[in-house]
Amino acid sequence: MKYIDLTRKLNSETILYSDDDYSDPPFIISEWGTIQENNFRVSKVELGTQTGTHIDAPAHFSENGDTLECLHLNNMFGSYLLLNELDIAILSPKKLKDKYHDEKFLFLRSTVNNKITIGLGKFEVLLSLPVKVWIIMQEIEIKGKKNYYFNRILAERDKYLIEDLENCENIPEDGEIVAVPLNLQNVSGSPCRVILRF
Repeated sequence: MKYIDLTRKLNSETILYSDDDYSDPPFIISEWGTIQENNFRVSKVELGTQTGTHIDAPAHFSENGDTLECLHLNNMFGSYLLLNELDIAILSPKKLKDKYHDEKFLFLRSTVNNKITIGLGKFEVLLSLPVKVWIIMQEIEIKGKKNYYFNRILAERDKYLIEDLENCENIPEDGEIVAVPLNLQNVSGSPCRVILRF
């Protein structure tokens, strides 16, 4: 069995999301207790729920969406359906039905650009899958729609989204993903450890 860690490291170089006047909370690690003073070392960690590699619950983009604890444990590991922009371009309901075999994750990854643009019809075809957790490496844009349309519709359809990954260049066609967020309650997301095994 081989493994690929798709999780970004959290450190002083972690890039935080910002847009116009908004920025995610800063990521800070500071010393709280030391061996010299307390006989043990404890670090204080401050971060936002969407820091680094993370999972968005529907509540991240939908006021009435489910929060993180509503994602059942059996949705955190399993096989994935890997699609790139060429797969999506020729996608039809029949082809998708033939390709899908009860995978737990839908993994969208571009092999060409930093952004995948999907037509609204193709997006609806993808949304027809009963997959609970989507994984993306690049930004997803829906043709003719405003920013965050992709995220908002996923949330409204009760889907969870994992993003901000690394080491996605050589993802095999077949394998399993384990994606485990912190066991936080009543939040819109969490940093998430994402491991691929094949």
